[in-house]
Amino acid sequence: MARRTIIQIALRVCVITEREGKRGQNLIISFQIKHPKENLEAAAKKLATSPFRIWGVGCQRQTPKGKKLDGVYNYSYCCLRLENKEELCGSDLIAELLDALESDRKYWSDLVLSGGGFSLVVFSEKNKSSYVEEFDWQLLDRLSNLRISLGFDV
Repeated sequence: MARRTIIQIALRVCVITEREGKRGQNLIISFQIKHPKENLEAAAKKLATSPFRIWGVGCQRQTPKGKKLDGVYNYSYCCLRLENKEELCGSDLIAELLDALESDRKYWSDLVLSGGGFSLVVFSEKNKSSYVEEFDWQLLDRLSNLRISLGFDV
């Protein structure tokens, strides 16, 4: 019998911009990956983007601006910011990321099975107003098939 693998991604939709003419003005996706031991540079390469922040287990702790802190990281971390150049709404941005993740399901499943985890944050750095959107059943079905949780922080 074939073994079924499960990808689990915690999805959090944060305060986002209002709809003013463009559907998803200034939306950004932050895809955050944690793992107890893996080097996560390969994850960034798989999604063809440069890490916004990245470190490996055992590396010196530091602030985002590079100031050294006491201690070392006890897990590997990679934060990828996927910018919304096409001004898509949140559900379309999520669908694009799901397309990329589903195209190499084994890699992402292996990260989870070996102790890793993912979170996804959709946000805007510019406008800080509330955001309303309907997530259609097809998108929710894709999230469900990958065992992805959907949460809101608005």
